[in-house]
Amino acid sequence: MAGPGVIDMHLLGAVGVDISEGDVLQNLLFMADYLEARGITGFQPAMVLDMDRLLSIRQALLENDRIAHKIPGVYVEGPFLHERRRGGIPMENIEKFSRTQLERILAIQVRGYPIVRTMTYAPELEGSDTIHQLLVKAGVTPAWGHSEAYYEEVKERMPCHL
Repeated sequence: MAGPGVIDMHLLGAVGVDISEGDVLQNLLFMADYLEARGITGFQPAMVLDMDRLLSIRQALLENDRIAHKIPGVYVEGPFLHERRRGGIPMENIEKFSRTQLERILAIQVRGYPIVRTMTYAPELEGSDTIHQLLVKAGVTPAWGHSEAYYEEVKERMPCHL
């Protein structure tokens, strides 16, 4: 019997392995094997912004077709988050909006698309309209989070993944 597989769109890690340290390709392969055995046929690894790690993930996607077929992209939390709602994200990973920084993130691409496919940002921060526009233009799903905004304050502003 065959059925559709599940795609996990926000995976911080599996079985003690993630993409924040160690060999990125080996960790992605390990997670893919573990998840596939449980019916999860694809996943979007989640991470706090780390440009060097994004470049390592890009390299893994270019070098390994199996990983490239399992991973539609990366889910990045930040760096444009509200510092009081950062949760476990270190302060050094929180930044004020910079168009240049966002363009640098979006410029890390595989096959003509940014490897970042979903990005969390706080909608109440200065520049959030520009963040949204640039993400959508690049084909990246905007996600609101790590925010002090109330739903009623932002619900009419724009459609967004919450």
